[in-house]
Amino acid sequence: MRFACVLLAIVAACDLQPPPKKAPPPPPPAPVQLVAPDAAPAAPTPTDEAAAQPGSGSAGSGRPVAPKIQTRPECLDIGVRVAMVLIDTTTDVAQKAALEQDRTKIVKSTAETCTKDSWSSEVIACLQKADNMSAMTACTRNLKAPE
Repeated sequence: MRFACVLLAIVAACDLQPPPKKAPPPPPPAPVQLVAPDAAPAAPTPTDEAAAQPGSGSAGSGRPVAPKIQTRPECLDIGVRVAMVLIDTTTDVAQKAALEQDRTKIVKSTAETCTKDSWSSEVIACLQKADNMSAMTACTRNLKAPE
């Protein structure tokens, strides 16, 4: 009986509480938006305002925010075209799925490179006509190397 009382006193003295709740996961990063030069600026979102503050990073991620590049409309069209041809001509199912997921990155990267490097109208016209990656590579053969 004494043992039962001691055991009951020990259990009663313990502060039994559930474990603390876990913090919710951080929200996903905002999607990247390509902005055409003639497009009206979008209203700033809270994430944009936080990112605009120096040292704030991308929504608290600690990474620096890259400035938005105003791409030329024809460069954006070329980005879409390059992504489409690249994905359409890929035969490997797994690689095609990976390219589909990266379609936005492909378009953005191509459009920004076209704008920054000032691709000529001849290169742009050639890329618009190209229907496979070999033809696209031939169109860009005379472009300067990235710096």
